[in-house]
Amino acid sequence: MNICLLMSGIIKNYDYIKNIIKLFDDKPDYNLFVFGHTFSFLGNPNLNKENIDYKSSVLINKKLLKNYYTEIKFIKNYDEFDEDGFDNRIYSQWQNVKKALNLATKYSKKHNIDYDIIIKARTDIDINQNELFKHIDCINKTGKVVFGNQSCHILQDQLFLGPTDKMKKILNLVNFYYKYCNKHPWKKIADERKSLLINNEKHLRFGGMSEILLYQHTIKNLKQKEYIIVNKFWNIIRS
Repeated sequence: MNICLLMSGIIKNYDYIKNIIKLFDDKPDYNLFVFGHTFSFLGNPNLNKENIDYKSSVLINKKLLKNYYTEIKFIKNYDEFDEDGFDNRIYSQWQNVKKALNLATKYSKKHNIDYDIIIKARTDIDINQNELFKHIDCINKTGKVVFGNQSCHILQDQLFLGPTDKMKKILNLVNFYYKYCNKHPWKKIADERKSLLINNEKHLRFGGMSEILLYQHTIKNLKQKEYIIVNKFWNIIRS
């Protein structure tokens, strides 16, 4: 079975990446292919996401990462604000996911392989191996996408996985970013926040933005019977 793992965004620790990949070391029936579109600096695990220094001089070890990734590309000329003046990190997050998927798609065509399952994951999470493979087995039997639950916003964006055809319908979310952001009630909230912006302060359009966009995109592209929501089986590593 061919598994495509997409890990994009900010890399904070090389061991985090290595440990996610090691989950497949004792699984000879699985061929793992890893793709990412990431920043070229090494992130600080203890730094709040609102305080990330996108001009950090702590550069990433690109040579080392090639030991972990099948293919990886790096972000150039990051814009900290979106076209309406809001913090750009959510748009960037989903744009990087899409670019990682593009890398995976090109690789599959070049090498004539098909991915059975795609996993989208953050680079800084600790995943329960038994639960992960239990859900992979579930996907093989049911063909459903597996999301983790989140109390406030229904779906977790930190990690989700499913059959390739259904995952591709979700992973192109960035194409509809502005369309969703301009829908009621999110546009009203954003307009109210925009009136308070001063001196290039960075604010998201609305709280829980990424998860809300993911949920809207999911219910638009998948039938309810095509996905399930399970208890989280991972944790974010904060240090």
